[in-house]
Amino acid sequence: MTASKHGYPEVWKPRSLEDILSRTPEPPPWVIEGLLPAESGILCSGQPHAGKSLIFLYAALESVLKHTVWQKFPCPKVNRVLFIETEDPRWLVERRVHGFAKGLGIEPGEDLEKIGFFVSCPGPFKLLDNKEALTDLIKEVNPDWVVLSTLQGLIPGLDWSQQKDMSNVNAIMVELQRWRGIPRWASS
Repeated sequence: MTASKHGYPEVWKPRSLEDILSRTPEPPPWVIEGLLPAESGILCSGQPHAGKSLIFLYAALESVLKHTVWQKFPCPKVNRVLFIETEDPRWLVERRVHGFAKGLGIEPGEDLEKIGFFVSCPGPFKLLDNKEALTDLIKEVNPDWVVLSTLQGLIPGLDWSQQKDMSNVNAIMVELQRWRGIPRWASS
């Protein structure tokens, strides 16, 4: 962070009420219009085996192939996406991708070189111990948005309902969402 003349980072500079009200509010910069604003994330929660990872895998693929998500939410600027699967094996994820691609009208052998869809299946890891490795993976792909499936498996021994357990996890997620090189996340 670049320090200002005041000794704190420039991004910390406070804005006065007068300054805020003198400017017309800007519309949110969308990654996926109506669903995922820039520099933010989505936490999708539900019962085990409810299909959360599956629907976000489809969303990730559709976002780069059709520039929509779930045939409803436009994402015209999405060209690269990274889906990180930490529970299911690679063969299963790739089988699902084959099925979804076929359903979206994409066949093997087509010119897919320019399609920025990437899947990583590292298996479970401790998020708090592997922030830099995760950051390096994401930097390498340079996606417009990321799906991390599933967050719950990456925080063994931590209690979701306890702030003392989740504060470091939350800090990592916010940092990754706002990092200019990786501004967007969805986590199922």
